[in-house]
Amino acid sequence: MVNIEVGRSYRLTREWEVRDEKTGTLKSYLLKGQILKVRRVASEEDHVWVEGVSHPLPLSALRRGVAPVVA
Repeated sequence: MVNIEVGRSYRLTREWEVRDEKTGTLKSYLLKGQILKVRRVASEEDHVWVEGVSHPLPLSALRRGVAPVVA
């Protein structure tokens, strides 16, 4: 499991559906191999915000679905 840090970039290791937490509506779809740059982490809320995605992603699930990008 990867430790997610603000300002770091991560590559998705699988496809990802971003859904509204309240309605379950699909808001966006992220493709495997896409690079995500972390803007904010709220571990107590189990949320992480990434550049280009308006809704938060679940932190606990994202930790299992990414790999760090080595510069």
